[in-house]
Amino acid sequence: MTRDWELVREILVKLEEKNDTKGGLRPEEFQSHSREVVSYHIKLLIQAGLVEGKCSEALGAPLYCFADSLTWEGHTFLDNIRNDNVWNKVKTVLKNKGIELTFESIKIAALEYLRSAIS
Repeated sequence: MTRDWELVREILVKLEEKNDTKGGLRPEEFQSHSREVVSYHIKLLIQAGLVEGKCSEALGAPLYCFADSLTWEGHTFLDNIRNDNVWNKVKTVLKNKGIELTFESIKIAALEYLRSAIS
């Protein structure tokens, strides 16, 4: 399964928008993707340390993950890519330079964009 950065960003935004600690973000809250695809991306976000959550990986059953909250690093990463203009600029710059979208390349490009905007 390939990583979908648009879905990663959507998960982070939706999780932040929860505005409470009563419940997490569940895969069925996403109409544009299957539960398994969303679960896979939540698992990646947990592994990256951007969200806290849980996964159920029963033998023979599809992966099911939910996210409870953003971590400090998750909030920081989202702060850098939340704005649509910044996000689109980051993707364009990396693509034009032939650089793959990775967690590190997105972080660096977003910070550089923000630095240049401030200067």
